Amino acid sequence: MASNTIEAGATRRLELVGDRARLLLEDDRLTLTAFDPPLSQHRAHDPDPFGAPALRPHPTERLAATGTHAAVYRDLVAAIRDGRPCRVDGREGRMSLELANAIALSSHRGRPVDLPLDRDAYAAFL
Repeated sequence: MASNTIEAGATRRLELVGDRARLLLEDDRLTLTAFDPPLSQHRAHDPDPFGAPALRPHPTERLAATGTHAAVYRDLVAAIRDGRPCRVDGREGRMSLELANAIALSSHRGRPVDLPLDRDAYAAFL
């Protein structure tokens, strides 16, 4: 069984790169950098093999360092009280879980996996 540790003083870092943007989470700071044009279009049309698309950084957002779900609970209470939908519903929550499960399976296999996740392959991994 594998375990993950973070050395004292080390930066916690997660970087997700997609076709249109990069999300970078470093400790409690979230940064979005959009690609213009998207990477797939850039690769297809830029004659420079080492060229890069234009980068459009968006303002950095500081995330709560508490690691709780307090904001989610507050939103749920307000949605019930105000008769409106929650900002993040169950479908969105399942998508986050699907992504986390895919990351775990991909790490275990040492190669990319497709979404939606193969339920049988994930069950075998567990």
